[in-house]
Amino acid sequence: MQRGERYNCMRTRKPQRFSRIVRMHANDREEVDFAIAGDIVAVLGLDCVSGDTFCGDEINLALEGMFVAEPVISLAVGPKKTQDRDRFSKALNRFSKEDPTFHVGADPETGETVISGMGELHLDIYVERIRREYKVELDVGRPRVSYREAPRARSNTTTSTRSRPAAPGNMPTSSEARPLPENHEEGFEFENEVFGGRIPTEYIPSVEKGFRSMLTKGPLAGYQITGVKMVLEDGSSHAVDSSDMAFQICARDCFRQTFLGSKPSCSSRS
Repeated sequence: MQRGERYNCMRTRKPQRFSRIVRMHANDREEVDFAIAGDIVAVLGLDCVSGDTFCGDEINLALEGMFVAEPVISLAVGPKKTQDRDRFSKALNRFSKEDPTFHVGADPETGETVISGMGELHLDIYVERIRREYKVELDVGRPRVSYREAPRARSNTTTSTRSRPAAPGNMPTSSEARPLPENHEEGFEFENEVFGGRIPTEYIPSVEKGFRSMLTKGPLAGYQITGVKMVLEDGSSHAVDSSDMAFQICARDCFRQTFLGSKPSCSSRS
């Protein structure tokens, strides 16, 4: 390894210049011009993460990656002041690169930034480093629990919705909600049992789309809906008022009433 030479990062396949090589003696740095096999040195100013391998142009290999255990504890963290968000993000980005056991993620449902690690002390150290090194005051707490709404019984409902207040045509829609098994791969299923063209074929996807649009926020407590199968059993159309949007609106109303009739309950996300 020679100071001033370029070496390729085998993860990104991009070359980087080794401008400074130092040998560490506790807190003291000794600048060196080169390092040979067996030397333990530090290279300053590299854009890399723990476990990266750097090689010369004539070598194309990477050392075996480190074993990284799964995190065992998580904390929800966030800056107290909006103006500290940039420094907060820089700190998390730096620490996650340095430490493969330190994980950073965002919960899309609660909007919280969640850090995970190998224990309370592990996370406490990073929280303190953010406060001390980046001058960011933090709100720290346990991650909020994300709940789900799910039906517990079958329920049938017939709903009639006008597409326009002044229009004479109603589109009655009849549906049934059925609970799905707990370990079902998908949290929602749709089945069409309408025969005889009572609802034109081109509007069946509109009904399903209306049903699916209700899954993100349940009528019971506003949580995401899972574990439900909606069966379209019957309905009708109108020569003037039938449209994609009209059937979506009708499907939403039908879903809301059918789901509330299925004795829904809330439980924590698995």
